[in-house]
Amino acid sequence: MTEAAGPLAGKVAVVTGGTRGIGRGIVQRLADDGAAVLVSYVADSSVALANEVVDGVMAAGGRAASFQGDVSDPATADGLVSTAVEHLGGLDILVNNAAISDYKPFGTFSNEDVQRTLGVNVAAPFVLSQAALAVMPDGGRIIHIGSTVATRMARQEGSLYATSKAALIGMTKGMARDLGPRRITVNLVNPGPTRTEMLERHSEEKIAHMVSFMAIQELALPEHTAAIVAALARDDAAFTTGAIIGVDGGYTI
Repeated sequence: MTEAAGPLAGKVAVVTGGTRGIGRGIVQRLADDGAAVLVSYVADSSVALANEVVDGVMAAGGRAASFQGDVSDPATADGLVSTAVEHLGGLDILVNNAAISDYKPFGTFSNEDVQRTLGVNVAAPFVLSQAALAVMPDGGRIIHIGSTVATRMARQEGSLYATSKAALIGMTKGMARDLGPRRITVNLVNPGPTRTEMLERHSEEKIAHMVSFMAIQELALPEHTAAIVAALARDDAAFTTGAIIGVDGGYTI
């Protein structure tokens, strides 16, 4: 589907961490639904992936651009916003997807570990959301991507990651309350175990342990989360805000 058609036609979206896994799935779905998409990434090693994602969107008749920057650096927020405006014409939908995970036994995290995780997973979506407000029209969309670990940590060594993702619950509710008068909705999507490179760093035994808690006992695909994000981005989702939506196959029930 090209930008000229679809439920998100005429909209511009920014997706952080958009070259891999769930982020890449979100970029592709938003583009399929008609949005122009700015793909954000951090590492030099992801340049080729970013180009691949952008080229794929454009080959299908859509519009896309990329932006390299560390979201934990506050200066990156202004750069992302200005790039969306200059290259794609605005910013209607912000998807705060970029995240890192650091699994270690509690008591062994360094101060640098803590600051880095909270910087990427908590401070970055907060700062970028504030920067987006300068150009986002009334009726815009802010969608945070969290994790089921915010409410259920079913394995050891995840205290820091769970802390960072739990913070997004309060952030979502507070922002939704403040932005309601502008009809800007703010929602949180919490994926469960999903077939991505990040998950596949874990052993097969740990993955099987996660799946054992699920009602649907198989790993999700990035497309499952992307479908919910796309639904929240649509105009007819205008009355859903402050919601926490799990895409977890029953992991948290």
